[in-house]
Amino acid sequence: MLGNECEVHVVGCPCDDKVVGSDGADVGIPLRVLQDILGHASVETTRGYLHPNERHLATAAEQANAFLARSATTSGRARPSRSL
Repeated sequence: MLGNECEVHVVGCPCDDKVVGSDGADVGIPLRVLQDILGHASVETTRGYLHPNERHLATAAEQANAFLARSATTSGRARPSRSL
């Protein structure tokens, strides 16, 4: 029978830490957990390993454009249309 606890064993990975950090963050692994996995003393070091890919940037631009469009509508002012 399986217990309620699980252990993650990180064995030396020949992969690039930046790939592990970015891919881990992409699938939802919390930054503090990635910090521990990568063996960083500071979370700021781990943060430096995260790099948005084109999909992240496109999604962020869409969200920003939608927000700006809603803001222009609710404020009663027309804002110039521009894409990020």
